Amino acid sequence: MLSVNELALEIFENLAEYAEEFNAAYHELDNGARIIDCGVSTRGGYAAGRAFTEICMGGLGEVNFRMANILDFPLPFIDVFTDFPSISCLGAQKAGWTIKHNNYFAMGSGPARALSLKPKHTYEVIGYEDDFDSAVIALESDHLPNGEVMEKIAEDCH
Repeated sequence: MLSVNELALEIFENLAEYAEEFNAAYHELDNGARIIDCGVSTRGGYAAGRAFTEICMGGLGEVNFRMANILDFPLPFIDVFTDFPSISCLGAQKAGWTIKHNNYFAMGSGPARALSLKPKHTYEVIGYEDDFDSAVIALESDHLPNGEVMEKIAEDCH
Protein backbone atom coordinates (compact mmCIF):
# COMPACT_ATOMS: atom_id res chain seq x y z
CA MET A 1 0.00 0.00 0.00
CA LEU A 2 1.11 3.53 -0.79
CA SER A 3 2.20 5.40 2.37
CA VAL A 4 2.19 9.19 2.23
CA ASN A 5 4.04 9.35 5.55
CA GLU A 6 6.80 7.05 4.32
CA LEU A 7 7.25 9.06 1.12
CA ALA A 8 7.17 12.40 2.98
CA LEU A 9 9.67 11.14 5.53
CA GLU A 10 12.27 10.74 2.76
CA ILE A 11 11.87 14.41 1.82
CA PHE A 12 11.90 15.41 5.50
CA GLU A 13 15.18 13.52 6.05
CA ASN A 14 16.83 15.38 3.16
CA LEU A 15 15.55 18.72 4.42
CA ALA A 16 16.78 17.91 7.94
CA GLU A 17 20.23 16.89 6.71
CA TYR A 18 20.68 20.05 4.65
CA ALA A 19 18.57 22.46 6.74
CA GLU A 20 21.14 25.26 6.64
CA GLU A 21 21.33 25.15 2.83
CA PHE A 22 17.53 25.44 2.75
CA ASN A 23 17.60 28.47 5.11
CA ALA A 24 15.73 26.28 7.60
CA ALA A 25 16.57 24.93 11.06
CA TYR A 26 16.42 21.39 12.39
CA HIS A 27 15.46 20.70 16.03
CA GLU A 28 15.11 17.48 17.98
CA LEU A 29 12.98 17.72 21.11
CA ASP A 30 13.69 15.85 24.35
CA ASN A 31 10.89 13.38 23.56
CA GLY A 32 12.44 12.51 20.17
CA ALA A 33 10.07 14.57 18.03
CA ARG A 34 11.91 16.17 15.13
CA ILE A 35 11.04 19.60 13.76
CA ILE A 36 12.16 21.58 10.75
CA ASP A 37 11.49 25.30 10.96
CA CYS A 38 10.91 26.60 7.42
CA GLY A 39 9.98 30.14 8.36
CA VAL A 40 8.87 30.75 11.94
CA SER A 41 12.31 31.87 13.12
CA THR A 42 14.24 31.21 9.92
CA ARG A 43 14.38 32.93 6.56
CA GLY A 44 13.12 29.97 4.52
CA GLY A 45 12.95 30.52 0.78
CA TYR A 46 11.92 28.91 -2.49
CA ALA A 47 13.87 25.67 -1.95
CA ALA A 48 12.47 25.22 1.56
CA GLY A 49 9.01 26.06 0.25
CA ARG A 50 9.30 23.45 -2.48
CA ALA A 51 10.35 20.76 0.01
CA PHE A 52 7.66 21.86 2.48
CA THR A 53 4.98 21.66 -0.22
CA GLU A 54 6.15 18.24 -1.39
CA ILE A 55 6.10 17.02 2.23
CA CYS A 56 2.58 18.41 2.66
CA MET A 57 1.51 16.44 -0.42
CA GLY A 58 2.83 13.23 1.08
CA GLY A 59 5.61 12.89 -1.46
CA LEU A 60 3.04 12.44 -4.23
CA GLY A 61 3.47 15.85 -5.85
CA GLU A 62 6.14 17.64 -7.82
CA VAL A 63 6.58 21.39 -7.43
CA ASN A 64 8.12 23.81 -9.93
CA PHE A 65 8.46 27.58 -9.90
CA ARG A 66 8.21 29.91 -12.87
CA MET A 67 7.72 33.56 -13.71
CA ALA A 68 4.85 34.74 -15.89
CA ASN A 69 3.24 38.04 -16.77
CA ILE A 70 -0.26 39.15 -15.94
CA LEU A 71 -1.11 42.39 -17.73
CA ASP A 72 2.63 42.91 -18.37
CA PHE A 73 3.38 42.57 -14.66
CA PRO A 74 5.84 39.75 -13.82
CA LEU A 75 4.72 37.45 -11.02
CA PRO A 76 6.06 34.21 -9.55
CA PHE A 77 3.92 31.11 -10.06
CA ILE A 78 4.03 27.65 -8.55
CA ASP A 79 3.09 24.64 -10.66
CA VAL A 80 2.11 21.48 -8.82
CA PHE A 81 1.81 18.09 -10.51
CA THR A 82 0.47 14.82 -9.10
CA ASP A 83 -0.88 11.50 -10.34
CA PHE A 84 -2.77 11.09 -7.05
CA PRO A 85 -4.84 14.28 -6.59
CA SER A 86 -7.37 13.00 -4.05
CA ILE A 87 -4.75 11.44 -1.76
CA SER A 88 -2.09 14.15 -2.12
CA CYS A 89 -4.42 17.15 -1.90
CA LEU A 90 -7.44 16.08 0.16
CA GLY A 91 -5.75 13.30 2.13
CA ALA A 92 -2.50 15.11 2.90
CA GLN A 93 -1.99 18.76 1.85
CA LYS A 94 -5.34 20.15 2.98
CA ALA A 95 -5.04 21.95 6.32
CA GLY A 96 -7.95 20.02 7.78
CA TRP A 97 -6.76 19.40 11.33
CA THR A 98 -7.16 22.09 13.99
CA ILE A 99 -4.53 21.53 16.68
CA LYS A 100 -5.07 23.20 20.06
CA HIS A 101 -3.10 22.37 23.17
CA ASN A 102 -2.87 24.80 26.10
CA ASN A 103 -1.79 28.09 24.45
CA TYR A 104 -0.62 26.50 21.20
CA PHE A 105 -2.71 26.71 18.03
CA ALA A 106 -1.91 25.48 14.54
CA MET A 107 -3.59 24.21 11.44
CA GLY A 108 -2.24 20.77 10.67
CA SER A 109 -1.69 19.59 7.14
CA GLY A 110 0.44 16.91 5.62
CA PRO A 111 0.40 13.15 5.66
CA ALA A 112 -0.03 12.69 9.43
CA ARG A 113 -3.68 13.51 8.79
CA ALA A 114 -3.98 10.16 6.97
CA LEU A 115 -2.98 8.43 10.23
CA SER A 116 -5.24 10.52 12.47
CA LEU A 117 -8.07 10.50 9.91
CA LYS A 118 -8.85 14.15 10.60
CA PRO A 119 -11.40 14.97 9.34
CA LYS A 120 -12.74 11.42 9.14
CA HIS A 121 -15.30 12.15 6.43
CA THR A 122 -12.54 13.14 4.00
CA TYR A 123 -10.90 9.73 4.30
CA GLU A 124 -14.22 7.92 3.95
CA VAL A 125 -14.88 9.80 0.70
CA ILE A 126 -11.43 9.22 -0.84
CA GLY A 127 -11.11 5.68 0.53
CA TYR A 128 -7.62 6.10 1.93
CA GLU A 129 -5.94 5.48 5.27
CA ASP A 130 -2.19 5.33 5.90
CA ASP A 131 -0.48 2.68 8.00
CA PHE A 132 3.06 3.72 8.86
CA ASP A 133 5.00 3.90 12.12
CA SER A 134 6.08 7.56 11.73
CA ALA A 135 3.91 10.64 11.27
CA VAL A 136 4.95 13.68 9.24
CA ILE A 137 2.89 16.80 9.87
CA ALA A 138 3.11 20.39 8.66
CA LEU A 139 2.02 22.90 11.28
CA GLU A 140 0.87 26.31 10.13
CA SER A 141 1.55 28.47 13.19
CA ASP A 142 3.43 31.56 14.28
CA HIS A 143 5.56 29.57 16.74
CA LEU A 144 7.09 26.13 17.00
CA PRO A 145 5.39 23.35 18.98
CA ASN A 146 6.77 21.97 22.23
CA GLY A 147 7.09 18.33 23.25
CA GLU A 148 3.59 18.18 24.75
CA VAL A 149 2.03 19.33 21.48
CA MET A 150 4.02 16.78 19.51
CA GLU A 151 3.04 14.00 21.95
CA LYS A 152 -0.64 14.90 21.53
CA ILE A 153 -0.28 14.77 17.75
CA ALA A 154 1.49 11.40 17.97
CA GLU A 155 -1.30 10.01 20.20
CA ASP A 156 -3.93 11.16 17.70
CA CYS A 157 -2.07 9.37 14.91
CA HIS A 158 -2.56 6.03 16.73
